[in-house]
Amino acid sequence: MNKTLILLLVVLCSVSCQKEAAKKEQLPEKSNTKIKKKEINQGNSESETAKKWLVETILTYFKNDISEMSGITTKTYEEYKSEATNVEMDTDISMTQEEFENKWKNKYDTKYAGIGGFLISAQDWGKIEVTKCNLLSENKDSYVFEVIISDTDAKADYKRDIKVIKSGKSFLIDDVKEYN
Repeated sequence: MNKTLILLLVVLCSVSCQKEAAKKEQLPEKSNTKIKKKEINQGNSESETAKKWLVETILTYFKNDISEMSGITTKTYEEYKSEATNVEMDTDISMTQEEFENKWKNKYDTKYAGIGGFLISAQDWGKIEVTKCNLLSENKDSYVFEVIISDTDAKADYKRDIKVIKSGKSFLIDDVKEYN
């Protein structure tokens, strides 16, 4: 009988230990689920922060008549856009269209580079508004927004897909696809 009692206690203890182990395994899963949801929510607020930064940056750029892209774009995009603006121009720094495409085709879609100016193709503008700014996609620390920049005086709209990347505690523009 003692052997039976000991065997019964061993079985009960084993079952109890298995249940406790199963509970401990489930707890981290629940914790991870909460963490993942929190990270997703932070991602959403991060994209909203990027959107707000982009809209404010565009409005400030045109309001202050800033002709410099530095400080609001990556250095690579600034070089790319500067070269795009000078393609086929009669200057010492200009490139042919083919040279430009060969240099940048692995980094940017050169058919959307635009040649008139930064963010809009007009050299002169009136009152600029951002009439649309919707998140198209996001990837780790980068966001692509579909943006309509409107010149209300000229009654002109400029459709752009603008890629914004996280840079420290702020953002930088890393690509602008110009559609018109």
